[in-house]
Amino acid sequence: MHALRTVIIQHNTPGGLHFDWLIEDPSLHHPSGPMARLWTARVLPPPDSWPSLGRFALSPIPSHRRAYLDYQGPVSGDRGRVQRVAQGYCLPMLWTSGRIVLNIRADRLRARIDMRQQSRQDWVAVVVRD
Repeated sequence: MHALRTVIIQHNTPGGLHFDWLIEDPSLHHPSGPMARLWTARVLPPPDSWPSLGRFALSPIPSHRRAYLDYQGPVSGDRGRVQRVAQGYCLPMLWTSGRIVLNIRADRLRARIDMRQQSRQDWVAVVVRD
């Protein structure tokens, strides 16, 4: 598989702060095509803490438009504001419906991350630093 663009955005909402991790989805025929969507998961800890945590929870949410790879600013419908906190590339080692293993190279984050589905909406990520 080839390297995929990835971005982590801080999403400030009226209900609080979280991070959204967006990755080009290699399961799509043309993951970088104009109509392609991004695999997206909600994460509570900031990405610079992932290596020291070693393990964190994440929850996949509906896929996002590719525009979010570059967009920063207000989100429609009074759903808050997004700001990019990390961007880079990841190389998928494994990509299935219940497990994703990536080598990620992003701002201040270089690691192998093994994400596994625990239940319908709950996943766990294990971080192995390079």
